[in-house]
Amino acid sequence: MDLRASALFLAVMSWISGIFQDITARKRAEALKSIQTELAQALSGKIDIMDAFSALLDAAIQLSGMDCGGVYAMDEKTGSLDLVITKNLSADFIRNSSHYEASTPNAEILMAGGPVYTTHSNLGNWNTSPSNLGALAILPLVASGTVIGCLKVGSFALTAVPEAVREPLETLASRVSM
Repeated sequence: MDLRASALFLAVMSWISGIFQDITARKRAEALKSIQTELAQALSGKIDIMDAFSALLDAAIQLSGMDCGGVYAMDEKTGSLDLVITKNLSADFIRNSSHYEASTPNAEILMAGGPVYTTHSNLGNWNTSPSNLGALAILPLVASGTVIGCLKVGSFALTAVPEAVREPLETLASRVSM
């Protein structure tokens, strides 16, 4: 919120006028630009793919306000997904969610190439591990028109991925995976 006020004094009369302006969208845009710039700097030059995935996950968590996540890489030969980087997930969750065969719903939905916004409990057959994880964003990583993996960002506190962060998350995933 931005507030601008001014006072006007004339003889025996005084006035105060003010303008309130919601600057949430502007602040969000500034944060997105800053995060994207930091990510671009982290990815410039020679960088290991695991470092790139880690930088992507950190940026996505920061941008979304969510608190955990992981990056899955797709095996070119088998189409299976393997969890390669995680942040703030339990060992149990990682053990139960570290590999998905190409024939599983997890891999199949990614092949469609679109993002999925849901909750962990709504995953149905995807839900391979018990968790108190709530909101979940699943974004495919695509290079040259081919799905190469996915970014999953979740929250233990939120019950839905906020509308305001969906497009920025998609932008982030698309810029990294061109």
